[in-house]
Amino acid sequence: MVSTERPFVRLPKLHEQIADAITTMIVESRIAEGEFLPTEKQLAERFGVSRAAVREATKGLAAKGLVEVIHGRGVRVKGAVGRQVAGALELLLRRKATTLGELWEVRQTLECEVAALAAARATWEDLQAMRDALDAIRVVNRPMEVYVEADRAFHAALFCAAHNAVFELVLEALAGLLQESIRTTLSLSGVQLALSGHERVQEAVEARDAERARAAMRQHLLEARATLDRVGTVSADEPVVSNLGISFD
Repeated sequence: MVSTERPFVRLPKLHEQIADAITTMIVESRIAEGEFLPTEKQLAERFGVSRAAVREATKGLAAKGLVEVIHGRGVRVKGAVGRQVAGALELLLRRKATTLGELWEVRQTLECEVAALAAARATWEDLQAMRDALDAIRVVNRPMEVYVEADRAFHAALFCAAHNAVFELVLEALAGLLQESIRTTLSLSGVQLALSGHERVQEAVEARDAERARAAMRQHLLEARATLDRVGTVSADEPVVSNLGISFD
């Protein structure tokens, strides 16, 4: 006999509904970053609830990092919410001991499409940012950290050139892990291989050839992964975070 009972669905509590409404106001920029929320009394009247329910809602938003309570002044929308969310995701990835191999799989999925979008959407400023990063890599006999930063800047410029806010937020979350990945591959393969890969991507983006840009990025990432496998001193199964000397025991 087939049961006709509906599965139990937990309805949001009152303070959760209020928090969702306030979050919508923030996301839709009806309350801008740095501005204070209406007073507890005003919010209670607006939503037809008690001040205690509003207080519980703002406590939850503060715990999520969306707002901050300024004693004696009120509740203020925190700035750079996107960076805070990205930072929390990066911390989670580090605690999960994300491996070099896992990161490469994600990069192959994301960056190939980012390169294709950049070829279609890049502005002159975006292209110049990529050129500047490549110029920094071309200078010989520089400290490794300079090359790592220039390499990271090239990939960041490419993400920005895609003009997709979701991709940019993902980049922020992966930024630290990406930098460690770049440091590892540059130390194993040298700067020249990475430079030639970047130049192929840059040429395709400049030519507004999305398919060639996608293929060039795929080849660049495959070359980096092949170097890792060939040298064998660093395993693809090694957590990226281990390169930082950080342990989460």
